Amino acid sequence: LEKARSIGDRIMQGKCVSYMSCCYGFMNNLKMAKYYFEMQRTLPHENENMKQYFMLYNGGLTSFLEGKQDAALRQFHLAIDCVQRHRLDKKYLQSVYGMMVYIQLYKKNIDEALRYCDEYKRATEGNSKRLWKEAYYEMLCDVYKAAGEIKDVSTYGRFYFQCENRQTANQGHRQPYREIRRQE
Repeated sequence: LEKARSIGDRIMQGKCVSYMSCCYGFMNNLKMAKYYFEMQRTLPHENENMKQYFMLYNGGLTSFLEGKQDAALRQFHLAIDCVQRHRLDKKYLQSVYGMMVYIQLYKKNIDEALRYCDEYKRATEGNSKRLWKEAYYEMLCDVYKAAGEIKDVSTYGRFYFQCENRQTANQGHRQPYREIRRQE
């Protein structure tokens, strides 16, 4: 961000604050996520469709952190519409559906959480990266655990840990969706 500021590149600044808002959200730092989210509003992006997506996604993430699940769901549904309407890469759907799984778990809507797991998996079609599998099995594990389905937790947990062990050995560890917490 500082480099972009020093050379006066407002588009790069916009991209940076957009990513920083998301990163701080995943670190459960609501204050900083909101700070960069507000900065994001005022800065241009190289692609207005992408700016719209990130505004919706980061808005949903900050709403979730504030404990406003219904507002977060509205933002995430609009983000899905944005991706589909503007034919953005399906990887952006994965992020949205992953968050929606955990909102539904928080609301104790197991069937909806499973539906969003399925949507997440559909959004990964054609994606050769292994990371999506780890997140998918992690989500299934959490959904079945919330539902009290111990057999399925064991099955999907085994897949999750196999994926996680490979991922950790190959590239380091990622921040799981389940570790994002709304502010109490």
